[in-house]
Amino acid sequence: AEKVLAEREKLLGKKDTLYNTVEQITADMNKITLRLNSYKSEMNTWLTEAKRCKAELDAVKERKFTGGTCPTCGQRLPAKRLEAMKVKFEKSVADDTETYTKSGIAAQEKYKSAKAEAEKAQKEFDALKKKHDKTSAERDAIGTEIADITARIKTAENEFDSTELDSEITSIDSQIDGLEEEYKNCQSQISELTAQASEINRQFALIENNLQIDQKVEALKKD
Repeated sequence: AEKVLAEREKLLGKKDTLYNTVEQITADMNKITLRLNSYKSEMNTWLTEAKRCKAELDAVKERKFTGGTCPTCGQRLPAKRLEAMKVKFEKSVADDTETYTKSGIAAQEKYKSAKAEAEKAQKEFDALKKKHDKTSAERDAIGTEIADITARIKTAENEFDSTELDSEITSIDSQIDGLEEEYKNCQSQISELTAQASEINRQFALIENNLQIDQKVEALKKD
C-alpha cells in the first residue's frame, strides 16, 4: 500500500509540473497571438496604402493634357504659353508618378516585412501549439493513471482482510468473558464474607449481651 501511495504522490508531482508547463505554454501562445494580431493589422494598413498608391498611379496615367484654349474665355492660347502649360502638366504627372510609385513600393516593403514577421510568429505559435497538445495529453494520461491508482487504493481498502483482526477481537472478548466470570466469583465470595461477618458480629453481640447479663446476676448476688 505504501508503495502504491508513493507512486501516486510521484505522479501527482509530475502532473503538477506538466500543468504548470501547459499554463506557461498557453501564456506564451497568448503573447504570440497578440503579436500576430499586431502584424496582421500592419499588413492590412500597408496593403491598403499600397492599393491606394496603385489607384493614384492609375489615375495619373489616365491624365490627358487638354491645353489649347483659355479655361476662362475659351480663346486659343499662344503657342509659347501652351508649351509652358504642357511642360508644367508633364512635370506634375512625373512628380505624382514618382511620389505614388515610391509610396507604393514603401508600402509593399512594409507589408512584406510585417508578413514575414507574421509568418515567423505563426511558426512559433504552431510549434507551441504542438508542444501544448503533447504536454496536455501527457498530463491527462497521468491524471487517468492517478485515478486508476486511487481506485485501486479504495478497492484495497474495501477488500481489507479482517480475519486476523476478528481473531484478535474474539480473543479479547474471551478474555473479557473470563474477567467477568472472575468478577462474578469475587462478588459471590464478597457476599459470603459479608454474610459471615454479619454472623460473627451477631454472635459477638450475643456474647456481649450474655456478659452483661452475667455481670448483673453477680451484682444481685452480692446485694
